[in-house]
Amino acid sequence: MQIIHRTISTDIIHRTGYLKKQAKTGAVTYIQRFGSALNLNIHFHMLFLEGVITEERGQTKFKLVKAPSHSDMEQIVDNISHRIAAYLEKAGLIQRDMDNAFLDFPMDDENSLLPLQAASVSYRIAWGQIWAKKYLPYKPCPPKTNNTTDN
Repeated sequence: MQIIHRTISTDIIHRTGYLKKQAKTGAVTYIQRFGSALNLNIHFHMLFLEGVITEERGQTKFKLVKAPSHSDMEQIVDNISHRIAAYLEKAGLIQRDMDNAFLDFPMDDENSLLPLQAASVSYRIAWGQIWAKKYLPYKPCPPKTNNTTDN
């Protein structure tokens, strides 16, 4: 979570034209531990300020930042994944496999991620030999009925 927060904060600060020493931003993070099927799915929901806070000549100021472009978002995600992989590799939790790049496929335009997003929300495998296979069959439980009658 800290890697993600630092990467996004640094990007926001740099896109406003400041250095990390000169400005700060803020965020609120909610750690969700389950998915919509009540399955274990630990993930973060993060809300960041749309700008930075600076102190200039004794006055606190807020400077808005433009929303990130698609290429900005790709760069942020790339930075986050490389930093997390480097951290996990340094901690000895993973080992780099240069022969098998798992999600190494072209991202040509803004619609390239749509099939991955669709697979994610429908619990389907997005890539590889068994793509489109449902990996978490989920059926809602039938509603409980109350068979007792009030007298």
